[in-house]
Amino acid sequence: CLASVLEAAGCRVGLNTSPHLERFHERIRVNGDEIPDEELGRVMDRVRPAAEAMAEHPTEFELITAAAFLHFQEQVCDIVVLETGLGGALDASNVIETPELAVLTAMGMDHAAILGPTLRDIAAAKAGIIKPGGTVVSRGGCHEADEVFRQVCQERGAALAELDLSRLKVRRLGLEGSEFGFAPWENLALPLAGAYQAENAALALTAIESLMKKGWNIPEGALRQGLAAVRWPGRFEILGRDP
Repeated sequence: CLASVLEAAGCRVGLNTSPHLERFHERIRVNGDEIPDEELGRVMDRVRPAAEAMAEHPTEFELITAAAFLHFQEQVCDIVVLETGLGGALDASNVIETPELAVLTAMGMDHAAILGPTLRDIAAAKAGIIKPGGTVVSRGGCHEADEVFRQVCQERGAALAELDLSRLKVRRLGLEGSEFGFAPWENLALPLAGAYQAENAALALTAIESLMKKGWNIPEGALRQGLAAVRWPGRFEILGRDP
């Protein structure tokens, strides 16, 4: 949702996600376009000698992250939506300095064997993306994690905005997606099935608000257009109506 709205606002948007559904190239996109074969080969040729010169060889995910960063730089992206792969503190994506915005999504027992056995442990790892003086948006709703995020933001002088679900009113929900309002915006359309997707969109809108406060020009029309254009294959996707 966030990348789609930013693209609708006229930004050149890099998007790095994992895992892929059908094709590796889905992980590295600019304005929705997957990295071309020849470009992927070229950036990996630049990454390889640096990796081979390291005493401890980087992981596959670290290599992919480096390739994505190179591609986004060469494509002169205005902004990049970068998904962490494992927690936050020790994730390859966390090599960047203070980002324009750090978004903490819904909490769960993710990678508990590596990040820790409790929600507080996992939250502490995720809080690693909170940088000094940064801006943070949090999904909230998990008491143990919320305490950790608030404390880390306070310690690091980071501004924190938490999703307010009282602003969200779902008007219609079906296999074709949902129609909802997120005050002050009404009559928003999202073509993704699943009740949770409206909440995800509300979190993206909270992030958009934070970016607007920082000076990003995101008109209401772009906000509506971006949400209506979101595509996320393989997530409650309708493949056919006449099986």
